[in-house]
Amino acid sequence: MRNVCIVLRNRKNGILNPDFSTVTDAFLSGGYFLDEVRLLPYDRVNELHAALRAEKDGNGVICVCADAVLTDDVRRNLVQTFALSPEADGLFSFGAAYLCVLPAGEVGKKAVEEQIVPALNERFRMRYDRMILRMVGAPREKVEEAIGQAYALSGDALDYNYNETYADGRLEVIYDAATPKMLADRVMRTLLSVLEEYVYALDDTPLAARVYEGLKLRKYKFAVAESFTGGRVSAAMVRVPGASDVFSEGLNTYSNRSKVMRLGVKEDTLKRYGAVSAQTAHEMAEGLFAAGDCDVCVATTGIAGPRSDSTKKPVGLCYIAAGINGNIYVNEYVFRGDRECITQTAVHYALFAAYRLLKE
Repeated sequence: MRNVCIVLRNRKNGILNPDFSTVTDAFLSGGYFLDEVRLLPYDRVNELHAALRAEKDGNGVICVCADAVLTDDVRRNLVQTFALSPEADGLFSFGAAYLCVLPAGEVGKKAVEEQIVPALNERFRMRYDRMILRMVGAPREKVEEAIGQAYALSGDALDYNYNETYADGRLEVIYDAATPKMLADRVMRTLLSVLEEYVYALDDTPLAARVYEGLKLRKYKFAVAESFTGGRVSAAMVRVPGASDVFSEGLNTYSNRSKVMRLGVKEDTLKRYGAVSAQTAHEMAEGLFAAGDCDVCVATTGIAGPRSDSTKKPVGLCYIAAGINGNIYVNEYVFRGDRECITQTAVHYALFAAYRLLKE
């Protein structure tokens, strides 16, 4: 079986246009591992036809991925050129292979998950199971070590797919339903032996939802004070259905004056240590507890860039305070990347800090 994705892109808009990674990741999650991803200019139709003819005897799946505005035209062209016969919704017979034409992005991902993979499983008589670990801040070398140890146990019986967005990692282990459960369990224990300190879920539950579950279980209230993350920690929490049961308040205390007026941060602390300091983060969290309406809190202060402030502290430096029942802990980090990467990474670390306190 040979599985291929052909991406039609606009040569004027750069190599990453369109966003096809969500579609290819959906195939991986469904158990269909791609032997090749090929980029072709969308306006060279003859090259597309030639590429498809070369793959039609591959006994697998061929996905043509394009921008949503082009998808219908591409599909009509291929149906007419190759006299394609529909097999299922979105899936065509094509020689010994199956062909689909999908839009890039979330729409294409949903089509793969809900239509294409189920149709392929039925035709190939396959069924896959999966295990998932979600984690924050796991160093790449640790993830590679964990996968290496797991692969030494499983060999080719299990496949491993890891991706990470702003330090929020997702490791998916995919295997045929006929794989012995004992082997899958041993693999999971091996992965956890290396990665457990970074893991927040053994399923696909998002981080903010895990914090919500911990708060709900303990009947705790949660509050947030943010400086450089600009309200994003609060926004992540309120996207969780039922957040009003546990979320007390979120303060976006961006200026020094706001930190003093809203949270009681001492002016002397700001003068001596600066707004971006462990001392300021600690006092921001103290201010939340002083209001008396939370059991758990987090506070963030840092420098997201693109330039440092007058203190000449490095871009990416941040302090995250997390507290539970009046006890406050502060951690220092230096994150790399642009402003968006630094900010969103800090959001994940802040939520993970709250999760770890709730887990203890």
